Amino acid sequence: IIVREKLLDYYGLEMRTERSLGRSLGKLQPVAGTKPVFEKLIGYSDVDYNSHLNNARYIDYIMDCIPFSEHKRREVRALEINYLNELVPGDTIELRRADAPDDEKRTYFEGVRKEDGESVFLSTIEWA
Repeated sequence: IIVREKLLDYYGLEMRTERSLGRSLGKLQPVAGTKPVFEKLIGYSDVDYNSHLNNARYIDYIMDCIPFSEHKRREVRALEINYLNELVPGDTIELRRADAPDDEKRTYFEGVRKEDGESVFLSTIEWA
């Protein structure tokens, strides 16, 4: 924080405090009834400088859980993701999916580390 404050002072900038979305995002809750749809072994090209799965790759994997035909007929309105645990090369992630029973415009995803069954992320897509 001190480095950030010094940089802001140096460039004559002020810290912004308003939220870009106008609200706080809460923690997503696990959804019952998810089913496995995709599995991926984490490799070298998937990780960042710290040897953890790059955050952007989670979104790629979520998109791979959606059939191409569905991508062609639906448009993502919003995507929310909660990162829970890290993945490293050699780990296998199982991606699970569930469509909301009461609302066709929401799909839930969970990533599970196959080696120990730990949830590594929860995500939801809201469709336009």
